[in-house]
Amino acid sequence: MRLKALKKESLLAIAAPAGPFERKHFEKALKLLKKAGFRLTYRKDIFSRQDYLAGNDRRRLSELQQHLSNSKVEALLFARGGYGTQRLLPLLKPSFKFSPKIVVGMSDLTVLLNFLWKKFKTPSLYGPLVA
Repeated sequence: MRLKALKKESLLAIAAPAGPFERKHFEKALKLLKKAGFRLTYRKDIFSRQDYLAGNDRRRLSELQQHLSNSKVEALLFARGGYGTQRLLPLLKPSFKFSPKIVVGMSDLTVLLNFLWKKFKTPSLYGPLVA
């Protein structure tokens, strides 16, 4: 599968399927991404915290499915890695409809990158996190 290259005005979604993160680092990265010409979307509950996770499994799963299925989103970035993402994969709905897009992650998000390749033959990029 060949994915479209990003350009100015491309819509990037940011999710937090793993650990919580520092808001100030997140906001600094948003400014840089906007300065580069990208449009950004993320859920207001992205700043949730529950112990060592960015909210409970239900919140993180819902966010992940929402961004992965949104055909308007051209790339999916992640606030940070860490434990938690692998807990979500068995919970993805069997009827989950993936909309192809660039997915960039690293660390414990590698399990998601591998899942997307195995299930949808979607290439991904092992790359930096937002926060």
